Amino acid sequence: MVHYTADRNLSSPFFPPLLALMASTSGQLSQADTALLQHYGRDTIRDVAALTVESVFCGVYSIFFVVAMYSICRRGLRSLRAILMSLVMVFLFSASVAHWAFDCHVTFKNIHSLYIADIPLLDRADLADDINEKYDHLQELFFDFSVILADAVLIWRTWAVYQGRLVAIAMPCALLLTGFVFALIDSTCNVYDGATPLPGSRICAPAPFLVWGLSLAINIICTLLIGLKACDSIPELEHKIFEIAALARPKRIPTLMLVARRIKCWVEPLLYRVILLKDPRIYEPVNFGLPTFTVDALAQISSDCLRHVRHLFIEEMFVEDTALESWLLACPSITNLYAQFECTPKLLPLLGHFTDIRYLTIGAGVFCGATVPHPLFLTATNLELLDTDAGSVDRIWQNITLIPHLTHIAFNPALSSCLSHAALANNTQLQCIVFLSAEVSLDGSPLLDDSQFVCIDEELRYYIDWLQGATSGKDYWFLADTFLAARRAGKTDRSCYRISNTNKV
Repeated sequence: MVHYTADRNLSSPFFPPLLALMASTSGQLSQADTALLQHYGRDTIRDVAALTVESVFCGVYSIFFVVAMYSICRRGLRSLRAILMSLVMVFLFSASVAHWAFDCHVTFKNIHSLYIADIPLLDRADLADDINEKYDHLQELFFDFSVILADAVLIWRTWAVYQGRLVAIAMPCALLLTGFVFALIDSTCNVYDGATPLPGSRICAPAPFLVWGLSLAINIICTLLIGLKACDSIPELEHKIFEIAALARPKRIPTLMLVARRIKCWVEPLLYRVILLKDPRIYEPVNFGLPTFTVDALAQISSDCLRHVRHLFIEEMFVEDTALESWLLACPSITNLYAQFECTPKLLPLLGHFTDIRYLTIGAGVFCGATVPHPLFLTATNLELLDTDAGSVDRIWQNITLIPHLTHIAFNPALSSCLSHAALANNTQLQCIVFLSAEVSLDGSPLLDDSQFVCIDEELRYYIDWLQGATSGKDYWFLADTFLAARRAGKTDRSCYRISNTNKV
């Protein structure tokens, strides 16, 4: 804030219209009074301009504060960190608004004191200076400790960016401690009203400038540190962007691979996330943006790329291929397997190294000869059984009940008719029981009273439904879970149990 000093040597006209008006109402002013009023006018304009700029910045700060608080509250104040950050933001905003309010009050009081008609012009500057001195120490206190707190928050954020490495914030912390000491000195000097000078009083004058300078140094250092960390994160961000683009348009992956060697290393494995091995002569092309493969082509792919295969569909005609065994062993990370072939004693051990399977579609005959727990079934949660006429149904069901993590089971038409419905209804481990047929007879079946049961009419081709699940997660399992949840919540008639896999639930 400006300190007003009366100076009778000031000259050069500044407000002729104002002076003419004053001369017409209160008599002719002396040259010294005219110069003094010009000086007051310039100081008033300077104060009002500064207050206007401060008001604009305070308004912008208010908008950012509201947006930030809305973002924090929307995520919820569930952690101590979120609560502390909210309290700090509220304090800093309150301090800024209080500082602005002080400046408004002092500015208008000064303007009022400079233009009071019944006080001599020469004394009005002293009155304005008295008003400044009355609020100076309080404003300085707000400023000093708001700066210290804001710098502490910035250092905290830098520490978080560097994942708790104290070495990264050693210099900013030293500067913050020094700034805090000078803030205490500045506050002490402002409130001291004794007759004798304080010991070391020469430091009082530069103390506020040192606080500001140290704060500037902290901001520069922390900004540089965060910037350096951001530079290190650019490859990670670039990797994520290209990965999203590749998954959104799998057919564009070969084009993306041409951008740069590092891009090729990132996106090429995504080509092999979903592999469908089905005779193209007996099914219509499906526009899922996925590349087509043959067993011979897969045999040429590096093991590093095959490690990224997650979803695999194999038809009977590909099982006898001599290259099958070699590349299957190179795919240890498969989580979704559709085995549309007979699992002979020769093939079953080959599938045994798939130890992360969650979604499994397989012929029911495998449960007639295999002993559960077999490695293939240990992690399976969703099991679809293809029709079979081999073996004992009782033996199949006995082995199914031994699968440790099974929660969802689906049966194709023949099995859904011959398996015991009472045994299915009494199995408390199952959360979803699906019959993939709209024509199965359910007269008197205990499943009709089971809240976990749904019957799905497969109007959509089974391999298209599988591809939808592999690419977007929205297959008949998703449809069944959504339908059962809606029925339990009362959004669907509880007596309804038949839906189609083309339904939108």
